[in-house]
Amino acid sequence: MDSSYQQEQLGDGRVRFTVTPASVPPASGAPFVLAALFVLIVLGTMNRNEGGLGLIVRLALSVFVAPRIHRWTNQWFAKGVDKVRSPGGEFVVSPTAIEAKGATITREALHRLVVRNGIPDVQEYGVVQTGSMQSAMAAGAQNDRLANRAKATTVSYVLCAEAGGRATVLGGGMTEVTANGLLTDVSRVLRLD
Repeated sequence: MDSSYQQEQLGDGRVRFTVTPASVPPASGAPFVLAALFVLIVLGTMNRNEGGLGLIVRLALSVFVAPRIHRWTNQWFAKGVDKVRSPGGEFVVSPTAIEAKGATITREALHRLVVRNGIPDVQEYGVVQTGSMQSAMAAGAQNDRLANRAKATTVSYVLCAEAGGRATVLGGGMTEVTANGLLTDVSRVLRLD
């Protein structure tokens, strides 16, 4: 699902903005590895004397539980990303003020409106040591972390109002295009352009 926002006219030049966040893209690597590991453990611990019925039960267990492990791992990843991307938001803008999260920021007190990414820009360099299975697995895990961060970054833009030396997040969990569109529409209501 892509991010969006709606505008609702409240009268007297006041407009309510409601942000619908984009969903977090599914993680790569770890969910599949954990599900495959579960299947390997379930099938790998089978005894020779369990027979066909034991195999059918273990296959059914694998088919039933492995997709859930995959889904639960993706949900855990999305929950962690949502902590920093501030998904959604609802606020009211008038030509004289912004009302958000119980606070009112007057137009005169407003320093600026800014779009930024909620996920910190951390440089993570990969070091590949060849020669062992452990170093190959560590490099793969690091590549997955970088890929997951890059995917989450695309849907983690927030619109902030800065006033009085602090930033108030108005809405988050957006694509860059949605966040810039919201910035433009809020600026028009405030008559900043």
